Amino acid sequence: MGQECVYCGTAENLTDDHVPPKCLFPEPYPPDLITVPACRHCNDGFSKDDEYFRLFLTVTDIAKGNSDREAVLPRVGRSFERSEARGFRQSFFSNVRESERFTESGIYVGVGRVFSGDGTRLDGTVRRIVKGLFFAEKSYRLPDDHIVNALAWTRVPNLDKEVQEATREFVELLYHEAPPREIGKTFEYRWLQSPNGSSRSIWLLSFYEQPLYFCTTAPRGID
Repeated sequence: MGQECVYCGTAENLTDDHVPPKCLFPEPYPPDLITVPACRHCNDGFSKDDEYFRLFLTVTDIAKGNSDREAVLPRVGRSFERSEARGFRQSFFSNVRESERFTESGIYVGVGRVFSGDGTRLDGTVRRIVKGLFFAEKSYRLPDDHIVNALAWTRVPNLDKEVQEATREFVELLYHEAPPREIGKTFEYRWLQSPNGSSRSIWLLSFYEQPLYFCTTAPRGID
């Protein structure tokens, strides 16, 4: 176990943090969950964002039919119905709408629930996950002069055409060159080291068998 928090670098009050959050997995929990060192302050501060991230992935139709997602749903419902979650429920349902759904090739697949989630909050959780995975794979924390760039797959069609093409090429490279690390049907990630620096890397994160985020680690100021 490392001797400093992978998120802030302190060596005090270290605990184990699960990456991705443990709440995403059905019980009984898989024996191969990934943990990384995190200080108590950082670890305790993640719980509400972890629940928000789980809600986004499970209550909408993003991963409908996935067995792990279906197993987690009752626990999500119980958490959602707590009296102290009243304001959260109101906020959530005000951002849910019905929308026609199409595949990437344009095939109509019906109407589903779309949640206009807080992208900044969701991206923040994904950045934390990548920081944890970075440590798990490389045995040192991402340097403070590097950042995690997180791109939700749903935002790719809104990018400039050249950026879209480059992103898709990177993802194809990950599928061809990077072996997957799977934890049940809840989580899978692939990653590759960049030749342009030891702390530069590319990642593809899938939740409930849906590829949802493409991420990179890079020095600040470099995309």
